[in-house]
Amino acid sequence: MIVAICGNGYSGSSAVTDYLRGSSELSVCPYDIEFTFLYDVDGIDDLRHHVVERPVRYYSSDAAIKRYKEFIKRICSPRSLLKKLSGKRIIYLTKDYLTKITQLSWKGWWHNDLRNCGFWARNFNFRFLAFVNRALQKIGFTGFNIYPKSNIYLSRIDSSSFDTITRDYVSKIVDIFNVSNKNNVVLDFPYPLGDANHYKKYFVDEIKTINVVRDPRDTYIIAKKMAGSFASWIPTDNVNDFIAYYKLLCS
Repeated sequence: MIVAICGNGYSGSSAVTDYLRGSSELSVCPYDIEFTFLYDVDGIDDLRHHVVERPVRYYSSDAAIKRYKEFIKRICSPRSLLKKLSGKRIIYLTKDYLTKITQLSWKGWWHNDLRNCGFWARNFNFRFLAFVNRALQKIGFTGFNIYPKSNIYLSRIDSSSFDTITRDYVSKIVDIFNVSNKNNVVLDFPYPLGDANHYKKYFVDEIKTINVVRDPRDTYIIAKKMAGSFASWIPTDNVNDFIAYYKLLCS
């Protein structure tokens, strides 16, 4: 069984997770890592939208798959707690997962690759190499092509297949968080507060949710007086802005 701890920023959900570390029946990750794979921007839910619900030619699936790969690369960076917990296992699991949901892959590029590449790749690969390629073709090297190419991924998969493959993938990641190898594992923030029904389709195991709700006045004081710039994602300069923010968050 999965015990999901959910809350909003500075609600105290991490304190509940710490408290549950004292239970002999629960496996709790030794590091403070939120299970953001599903709901984060460019996470699995966004990926599902582009390859299942609203696929547009090959564009949407290719962009979404590349964004998810980059998302995993960022959260598993060399100095991250997730890398410390899993090593390269999540990277390997993700590669296998994306292969299973992809129907076709070929070498090429489109404007999204140019739009999202870095300064060096944009100027050397897409400009300098393109210039050299055209020059070579002009002098007779018509069969010689050094223009930059990467993988393009085409995925159009039905919801049932996507969810089945995703559940297997998520289950393997949950096993990584189950460091004590127990029947019950605690996950910190696997889905947004109040949104359990939407995200349960991604899990194999039964889920019990603990929603942690704090007096918003406490959250305001902590963000304004104690957390400083670390809480700049919460508006505190004007109390009316905070009230509007909290209402939108709860809605």
